[in-house]
Amino acid sequence: MRCLIQWLFSALAAALAFPLWADEPAASMTNSAAPLTVSITPFPFDLTASAADAVGRITRGNENLGTVQLDNGIPWEEALSGEPFGSDLAGDWQRHKEAAGTKAVYLAIAPLQEDRIHWASGPGGAEAPGWATREKSLTPQLKEAYCQYVLRAIDYFKPQYLNLGVEAGDLAWKKPAKWPLFAELFSYCAAKARERSPSIKLGLSFSLPLLMNPGVVKRVQAVINESDYVGVSFYPYMSDFYVKLGASALLPPPVQWRGPLDWLRQTVSKPVAICETGYSSDTVSLPKFGLSMEATPDLQREYVADLATIARHEHYLFTVFFLAVDCDSLMRKLPGEAAANSLWTHCGFFDKEMRKKPAWVAYQQAWLGRANNATDSQIP
Repeated sequence: MRCLIQWLFSALAAALAFPLWADEPAASMTNSAAPLTVSITPFPFDLTASAADAVGRITRGNENLGTVQLDNGIPWEEALSGEPFGSDLAGDWQRHKEAAGTKAVYLAIAPLQEDRIHWASGPGGAEAPGWATREKSLTPQLKEAYCQYVLRAIDYFKPQYLNLGVEAGDLAWKKPAKWPLFAELFSYCAAKARERSPSIKLGLSFSLPLLMNPGVVKRVQAVINESDYVGVSFYPYMSDFYVKLGASALLPPPVQWRGPLDWLRQTVSKPVAICETGYSSDTVSLPKFGLSMEATPDLQREYVADLATIARHEHYLFTVFFLAVDCDSLMRKLPGEAAANSLWTHCGFFDKEMRKKPAWVAYQQAWLGRANNATDSQIP
């Protein structure tokens, strides 16, 4: 669904002839404790200009890092040939850049499809060339095309942080025989990226519960050694979902998140980045898949506040929260099969009526060091 939301965000913005929001400095962040680098992605909660504008009003001034996640296919042919990208993709990049504004940028790129097994399709799900679909070999064309795509993105977005594989680490658990191909791709692109931007900090991301599976860390250690940080995606309330993927069940809160994050601290020596996270404020029930994952507004608030304490203590490089506003409206407009994959629907800091949740107060206080002095329950 995350890839689908990104496509919908691009489609919505493309229909408008003006930026949805302008950058606003976050100078009012006055946390007297150790500073935290934090971002909220600009993904909208509905297919309307007002929804996109509302998200912009939430994110500007409430983060000090702009997130650009390119997880909607790779223009393989154009990247390999050096030809200009199509107008849709070029416009998409421009809108991402405008949303990030003048803030430092975290750039995340996905060489794999959302299943984190197969190589990425063309943009928007378009068919990829044959040399980019082989599963048992890393063709020279794919290797070079992906690297050139990464270099173009570096030149355009000028990121401080680069993720060379959004959740690509999951491949080491899901399809270990293919992992060496990604490891080769990572090494090649990392070297080229550092040549282009010597100060860049790069790595890749893993779904944390899958990284914890037996043998995975050993399998990926060489890539971790080449990285400047270890990135993780982590939605603690999704324990049952991770179990479906072969992970061990997580214990009840707060050990549900403290345990895995403590394991991460003890296991990896590189700096940690939380590349994607959130906590639902409502129980997620998907009977078709046999999933029921308990969550409440209080648990969401507790996770947001506790994560700030952990991030500060462990000196996390940065943290990215996935949703600003619950996307109930978007889910109702998606096809049945896509709407069923609504694991993230209630991870927002605001509910579907645009009312602040307790987690937003916790975010303001714990992450931004602000007193909650708002008199109303809705965003400005």
